[in-house]
Amino acid sequence: MNLLGIGIIGCGKAGKYHANWYSKNPNCIIKGFYNRSSVKAEELSKKYNAKAYKEWEELVKDPEINVISICTPVSQHKEQAALSLNLKKHVLCEKPMAVSSKECEFMVNLAKENKVNLGVFFNMRFNPVIDAVNNNINKIGRIISVDMSFVFDREELGWRGEQGMGTGVLMELGTHAIDLAMYWLGDIVRVHSEIGRFKKNSYCDDHVFLICKFNNGAIGKFYMSYNDPSFYDEQVEGLFGQILGEEGKICFLLNSYDPLKNRVFIIKNNQKEEIDIIDSKEYDEIYPGHMDSFGKLIDSFIKSILENKSFIPSGEDGAKTIKIVEEAFKNS
Repeated sequence: MNLLGIGIIGCGKAGKYHANWYSKNPNCIIKGFYNRSSVKAEELSKKYNAKAYKEWEELVKDPEINVISICTPVSQHKEQAALSLNLKKHVLCEKPMAVSSKECEFMVNLAKENKVNLGVFFNMRFNPVIDAVNNNINKIGRIISVDMSFVFDREELGWRGEQGMGTGVLMELGTHAIDLAMYWLGDIVRVHSEIGRFKKNSYCDDHVFLICKFNNGAIGKFYMSYNDPSFYDEQVEGLFGQILGEEGKICFLLNSYDPLKNRVFIIKNNQKEEIDIIDSKEYDEIYPGHMDSFGKLIDSFIKSILENKSFIPSGEDGAKTIKIVEEAFKNS
């Protein structure tokens, strides 16, 4: 069987973990990298015996490359995806998918027209913590509400805070939480929000609260921040939350940097039970707390290509989250 040639656009943290997990997949061979700072592309090309391209368009047009991973700032996603999809390359796009739902829909339509897969990197769906939640969610009865927080304490936002480049905490972190909530509960039909910008020299939101109504009647509360280091009495940077059902509650903690702090509990009949997290012990080098979720997502994407099947989370899933972000800004 011929190996799938992989091209990675963007060589920051995301590009590095994409490369790491593609390199472990026996059906893939990394062919090339592009980065606006050529030094980073050259470093990764040497590590993986691949080519460093001077222009991203050259990488996309390489006939030996079948799959494109887009790991650049969100403002660049649409243009890079459009050329890739029109050249019938399969595209795995980092979240947030694009700067607007209109751009997302454009990308989705191009993928359909060219009969290629378009996936969005919602790796939380593949995290062992979320697996443990999924395996027990039917025990708590009809879900009444979901409450999630995704927080980091970042003194500097880097490119995330740049005008025209950054997306803010709602798009950067909130899309993960929104995607999970809709994965569990279905579509969001109403959104109320309070959106704040407190960091100096930043053009983007960094502190956000959302209240949402789902189409099944459940209520959602979301809190995202780049200013908050704490989870009660622990130093935690990551995603935590609770899902309340008519017959019980599931609580979970997913630390981005320390897998030993990851926890899942179920509370029923005034009894609290800790749920085992099935851990492969194969951790990501950059975000160990995400465990092997990046690899599981990439393996699933590659499998969908080889089996000529659709991939989930899809471009449509990515577009739904951006639509909710737009509604949040509109109703803030």
